[in-house]
Amino acid sequence: MNEPSATAVAAPIKRRGAGPRPNARPTDEQLTTVATDLLGIFRGIPNQPPRVPARDLTMGQLRLLFLLRREGPQPMGRLAEVLDLSPTASSGFVTRIERHGLVVRRHRSDDRRIVECELTEDGARFLQELSGDRIDTVRVALSALDTTELTEFHRLLRRILENQGEPA
Repeated sequence: MNEPSATAVAAPIKRRGAGPRPNARPTDEQLTTVATDLLGIFRGIPNQPPRVPARDLTMGQLRLLFLLRREGPQPMGRLAEVLDLSPTASSGFVTRIERHGLVVRRHRSDDRRIVECELTEDGARFLQELSGDRIDTVRVALSALDTTELTEFHRLLRRILENQGEPA
């Protein structure tokens, strides 16, 4: 009876259609390649100057607008906390956005001591315009997929979002 050689025993068993193991972690190079390709979708966004308010707003102020859209009116104290600003600095921060008519401050009806910052209709329209360009660009890119591929892509995207702790 012949014993298998040490080389034959150590050689990996090849599976039909063998590719990467299903549970293998991607390499840094693979992650970078896929991330770069995914970001390539946004190269299609027209290179036009944003509306005037967008040119005058900082990233922090845009972040505030998106927060108000997502969570509704917020007390100034909470905004100061979220933005890591003093109450005085947060007031100035909001004043600059208020000048564009994108937000308004109001006293709460149940407790007049509390001042809330709220997104205006113009602010909501402004954010929709900013988001609309990105959504249209992504929609065009996704139209390259058939229904089955789009469903699978969506499933995988939801898995990524859930892993980040974000609502899917």
